[in-house]
Amino acid sequence: MDGDFLFIGAPMDDLVPGSDPVPSQRFDAGSVYVFRFDDNNNPVLEAKLIASDSSASARFGSSVSVKDGLLVAAEDPATLLRS
Repeated sequence: MDGDFLFIGAPMDDLVPGSDPVPSQRFDAGSVYVFRFDDNNNPVLEAKLIASDSSASARFGSSVSVKDGLLVAAEDPATLLRS
């Protein structure tokens, strides 16, 4: 959480054409959801972030960190070792 914003990693999130800007379905590609709390302290979805190079089983959002307005999100390190 950073100020009025909450960042939630969803590493098992599937990306689906029509809902997400991808040409084909990608299972477990992952995403990060950005919520802002309104004046009544209710969470409001502001954005769904996906990796620019999203791929199936990448599990983007496995690691999420934020400090001073800077968000860093990464995929599952195990997926980086695949050939």
